[in-house]
Amino acid sequence: MKILVIVLAFFCWLNGTAQNYNKKGDKKLRYKKVEEARSFYYKAYMQNPDNYKTLKGLVLSNQYLEQTVEAEIWMQKIIEQGKETVEDVYLYSELLKTNDKFEESEEWFKKYAKLRPNDKKTKERKLYYEELKTLQLNSNYAISPVSVNTDDSDMGLFNFGKVVIFSSRGTKKLVSKKKSENWSDLDLYFAEKADPVRFENVEEFASKLNTPFNDGPVAFDPTTNKLFITRYAPNKANKIEGELFYHMQLVIAAWRNNEWNIEEEFFFNDKNYTVAHPSISFDGQLLFFASDIFGGYGGADLYLCIKNDGEWSAPFNLGPEVNTEGNEFFPFIAYDKTLYFSSNGHGGVGGYDIFSATHSGGVYKNVKNLGLDVNSGKDDVSVSFDPFQNKGYFASNRAGGKGLYDIYYFENKYMPIVISGVVRDYVTKQALPDINIELEHENGEIISSAKTDVEGKFIFTSFIQKAMVFRASSETYKMVENRLDMQSLKKDDEFVLNVFLNKK
Repeated sequence: MKILVIVLAFFCWLNGTAQNYNKKGDKKLRYKKVEEARSFYYKAYMQNPDNYKTLKGLVLSNQYLEQTVEAEIWMQKIIEQGKETVEDVYLYSELLKTNDKFEESEEWFKKYAKLRPNDKKTKERKLYYEELKTLQLNSNYAISPVSVNTDDSDMGLFNFGKVVIFSSRGTKKLVSKKKSENWSDLDLYFAEKADPVRFENVEEFASKLNTPFNDGPVAFDPTTNKLFITRYAPNKANKIEGELFYHMQLVIAAWRNNEWNIEEEFFFNDKNYTVAHPSISFDGQLLFFASDIFGGYGGADLYLCIKNDGEWSAPFNLGPEVNTEGNEFFPFIAYDKTLYFSSNGHGGVGGYDIFSATHSGGVYKNVKNLGLDVNSGKDDVSVSFDPFQNKGYFASNRAGGKGLYDIYYFENKYMPIVISGVVRDYVTKQALPDINIELEHENGEIISSAKTDVEGKFIFTSFIQKAMVFRASSETYKMVENRLDMQSLKKDDEFVLNVFLNKK
């Protein structure tokens, strides 16, 4: 029961709208109660700002409401008064981590580790910070928020020809001409792309497709020109411990009479399980989705259907290389068949991270975390790449955003290029073998190294970066060091160098 509630809450987009799957609206009621408690604690704080229980109540209520920046501020007040307990030290470290203050988080964790050296959490967190350092080195992306973000939830951006489709709850407040306090949950919208982060002329996408509940994300089947859409099942699930649930399902829309209309439900739908988050390959032959159907490896797993003679096969579970005891959501199949998805079961930075997996020998494996920047201390979900895989979009509820969930554009900072050249003696112009060649990042990290061959040549693949230092040296020749400017290069360009060294 508990696991099912957590899974379903996430499928309701993790934004506090889980009341839609539960007839009694328990989630909404709990949030309301916690908000009332927070208000009570704040009034008590105004009367007695030094009371520990009041401050701790503000910490925990804000943490429950996912207002982690506010929770951190209230915890600081406890620490300033010197009233923190051992558990408070750990909680403060966790809040700092969630708010992407990783160095400060580690410092407070070290304080906790000294107080509780044999605690299970101490051992787990030591491994976490070691992994985090690796993820920092593997951070290859620059990110920027997009213009359609609102003060509510926005996510699930999908490139659809010359426009983008996305799901939003806050956009309706901006574009609707009707005033209402009972706004629906996430609806589908489309916009024209002026540039990667700026969208114009935002409008409702196909009003017939939007329901009073959450709609999206979507996927497009290029072989049938149909849209696959995540939405709530029209029928409630069977009773589970006295509660009634409405699961997420997939419906298929077709373009008829100059408008989008729901044509059918996905054949695998079951009112007692969730089937959601579709992604279809560019050739229309592969369909990926997430489901918590019985028989998986964890709360929710990723599945694959293959198109045979125009019909989808029975779903295949992607197996234990991809699926874990946790939850896997939001699959996206890229142009080269690399699979991207969100998971809380593969470790990582925090919350749900975005991972990649490659196809080999009939299975998806080699799961890798996309690193910091794309991933944060909170939840990072609904990733999509453009066909060339150097850029794309995802959504996150990370600290510093505009709303509950925001859409971010990301671009690979390190596009591959070939660096080659010949090293010669400055006086004789003879080629020099066994010369040490190094490329150094502006932060001092050695990116690549090589030695010249018998003809004085060297060649290796590196990445385009804002600043890079080239270095050539040996025991008998003076070192040459130059800063390389490669910002004008494009993906897979070759950077050719002619290097001349003087003897020592």
